[in-house]
Amino acid sequence: MSARRPAAPGQKQPAVLLSQRLRPRTKTIATALGLRFSGRWSVSRPEIVVTSDDPAEQWHAERYARRRNLPVLLVSPLHDGGHRAETPGQPVSALAVRNSTAPDTLIQTIWLDAYDGTPIDQDAAQAQQALLKDHHAANSQKAICLGVQWWNHPSIRAFLTGAGGTPDFVETETDAIRLAQTQGGRIYSWAARTTPEFETLCRQSNLSLTRIEDGFLRSVGLGAGLARGASLTFDSRGIYYDASRPSDIEVMLEELDLDEAQIRRGAELRRLIVEARLSKYNVGRIRAERFFPAGRKAILVPGQVGDDAAILKTVSTTVDCSSHDTVNASLLQAVRARNPDAYIIYKPHPDVDKRLRKGAVPEQLALTYANRVVRDADIIDLIDQCTSIETISSLSGFEALLRGKHVVTHGTPFYAGWGLTEDMVSLARRTRSRSLDELVYITLVAYCRYIEPLSMRPCTAERLIETLVRQRGDRRHHWVTTLWRELSWIGRKLGI
Repeated sequence: MSARRPAAPGQKQPAVLLSQRLRPRTKTIATALGLRFSGRWSVSRPEIVVTSDDPAEQWHAERYARRRNLPVLLVSPLHDGGHRAETPGQPVSALAVRNSTAPDTLIQTIWLDAYDGTPIDQDAAQAQQALLKDHHAANSQKAICLGVQWWNHPSIRAFLTGAGGTPDFVETETDAIRLAQTQGGRIYSWAARTTPEFETLCRQSNLSLTRIEDGFLRSVGLGAGLARGASLTFDSRGIYYDASRPSDIEVMLEELDLDEAQIRRGAELRRLIVEARLSKYNVGRIRAERFFPAGRKAILVPGQVGDDAAILKTVSTTVDCSSHDTVNASLLQAVRARNPDAYIIYKPHPDVDKRLRKGAVPEQLALTYANRVVRDADIIDLIDQCTSIETISSLSGFEALLRGKHVVTHGTPFYAGWGLTEDMVSLARRTRSRSLDELVYITLVAYCRYIEPLSMRPCTAERLIETLVRQRGDRRHHWVTTLWRELSWIGRKLGI
């Protein structure tokens, strides 16, 4: 949205849209200002929406403008009937109209938040407009989406709609190739469902292929429980969890030079996430409980989904990742062998604990190596209380780094190998040392994209943090996600 003064004589006038609900006086004032307008919702490409200070008029005009990223000009009579100069320091941009035919009129440009419609300042509105414009231009090719679950279609559509139109969702590799060829499109394939044979076919067909996967600030609710994702990673080389080959994030961590402003943004993002107590899924009850006893080394071992691609594609010399059912037990055994005197807590992955995915460890077996199994707890509570975390490739390791914890990796997650973790496996490709704030910026800004889950519009990481905090405290959202999670479990049992 941008402020505009009335056009000077001889200049092209902006196309103005006036609501049919406008009172005659508003229409008369707008005419006196020399604004070209239509009295119906029929302007094909309006630039400004004009309304009076009547509450009913404003509501309709602002609703229309917010959905189309247009500025709203509030036309209000000045009751003293005199001229006014532009007033600095106003919460909205105000200018006096020096037109002799309308000496008693003040125009204000109301800057509306693109996500919830609340008034914001001009700089924030223009930053939102630039982000939305860049997003629209970046999606200049038609998107052909393969392997995306139906409940993620609305989110993916929001991510990939742009100058190339809205994305098409297909079920087969053959359809993806055919549509991409006939429509000049780019293929977006869910990374875990992208086969080497399909990658080869795309190369032979000279088609662009991008792998997509959930991002790191995903939702308030489980993906396996049908909660839509609000962040995605897009990777043209591989994917962040697959250490068998380079990925875009690995190349950025190895090669990208950051300036001071970017590093400061990484530090601020880390502060916001830690203060908001956010994680990937933001599930589990916050409990005022001391989980680890005082005076002992406290180690947290987060479980992972046994057949998840992050397990299947990792490299490990200490844990047997070949068996879906025993990988977490193998990790616990390795951690106990390294730390015979430590107090170890094992927290099963929430998808596994809710019976939605593979990788469950019988409690008796888990307690052979761990001192305690903690299930329905917020992972952040456990991270805050532990002294270190040992993991194969869980994102919990990254979340622990954000909170200043010692992290030991038994696999090759994207955050390992940069001098920030103790690694049981090394990768020769990763040679550069990174600061924590550099890791945060590259991971959460350069590599991830976000949508605001209420408005379904592209947003920044900072905006998503605000929304996730609100959703986490929303009782209605909690009950809806619980219902979808149980329906997901029933569907899996029925083979749907």
